[in-house]
This record gives sequence, structure tokens and C-alpha cells, in this order.
Amino acid sequence: MKKNIAIQSNNLKEINVKTDTTLLLALEAQQRGYKIIWYETKDLNLIKSKIIVYGKIVKFFRNKKNFYKIIKNVKFNLNDANFILIRQNPPFNEDYINSTYYLDYLNPKKVINNPTSVRNVSEKFFSSKFLKFMPETIFTKNFNEIKIFLKRNKKIVIKPVNGYAGKNILFLTNKLNKNNIEKYLKKFNHVMVQKYLPKVKNGDKRVFIINGNVKGAIRRLPKKGSILSNICQGGVAYKTKLN
Repeated sequence: MKKNIAIQSNNLKEINVKTDTTLLLALEAQQRGYKIIWYETKDLNLIKSKIIVYGKIVKFFRNKKNFYKIIKNVKFNLNDANFILIRQNPPFNEDYINSTYYLDYLNPKKVINNPTSVRNVSEKFFSSKFLKFMPETIFTKNFNEIKIFLKRNKKIVIKPVNGYAGKNILFLTNKLNKNNIEKYLKKFNHVMVQKYLPKVKNGDKRVFIINGNVKGAIRRLPKKGSILSNICQGGVAYKTKLN
């Protein structure tokens, strides 16, 4: 029986070998005997009720500067994949959304994560269901609301709702430049605004859950002088336990 995993991601040249978990997933799948078909959203086609991609069969290498080799270009029916991984980076734009419509044609058990859920669940906005467990948080595009929030909390963090990887995050203390904030809101649209927690210097915890079971956790520490614990922003990960 053929074992294929299709990975929908960015251009291979954009992969950061130090921080991108997609590479680690591909290496693990390869070790388990799976052939990797790599493709981008631009390669998706719906033809005669089949989802066809123009992808690449790729072999990956661990701990090497040249970490991949393209074996050959292929025209591949995603129905023939054992699993399809959605791994491309945001922005969560029209192209991203359209790719989920293509993947909705496939057996949902094959696609990780479910494309309907990826489309319908905003990673940051979904957290609004758990506000009582969080630092004080608002979602807005209104400068005056941000001004009131800063006055009340003294130190705040602003994040684009559709942002990722610790990018474009603002840390504000007391003073607010109206012109800069309005430019930011115009560029990123609605934002998530949170009270700053100084204990971030001790790190945050990221929990890995598979099929409802906790399988592990890491503690991510920001680099010196930063409030960002994201690995791709210089944070360092350590194995940890949950309390």
C-alpha cells in the first residue's frame, strides 16, 4: 500500500530550518515510510470533482544546510493522500480562505486540521469565549477604546487579530501616539488588546493536545530585552510540566 502525505505550505525556500515545525513533521512522516508531496495554495485545482495539485515529491534531510531535495514534479490527486497537512503561514486572506474550500471536497478525516474549522475559527478571536481565564482583553478597531484601555491598565499589548508568530505586536506604556495607532489600525484592521503581564519574562507554556489528550508541553522564554516568547522571535523552548 502506498503511503503519501501531502503538505500544503509555503515555498520550500521560505522554510526556516531552526524554527519551522513543518520540517520536523515532514521528517517524522518520512521516517515512518511516507512519501512527501509538497505543494502551495496556487497549485490547487478542482477538475471533474477531484482536487488536483501540481506539487513536488520531496526528500528531507535532518541537520543539513541543504535540507531538501526535489525528486520530481508531479500532478497529484489529493484523494490519493493518506493525510493532508495545512501548514502555510498566514496572512489569513482570500487566498487562504479559498484553499479551505478546495480541501472541503476531501474526506475531513484526511485533512489536518479540518479546513472548515480553520476557516471558521479565528485563532485569536476564539479566545473571547474564555475571557474569564485571561488578562483583561478587548477586541476593537476604535482608537478611543484603546486609549481608555491603556489609561486603565498602564501597560498593554496590541496584536492584529489575524497575526501570527509574534509579528507586528505593539507594547505600549502610558503614552499613545494617535497618528501611529490609527495607521496601525488602518493596516491591520481589528486588533486584540490585552493587559500586559510582567511575568511573561518567566516564559509562557504551550501545551500539545492530540485527540483530546495532553501529550506534552514546553515553556518558552523571551530573549533578553524582549516580551515575545515566540521561537521565531528569539524565544527559547524548554521541556516543562503542567501544574
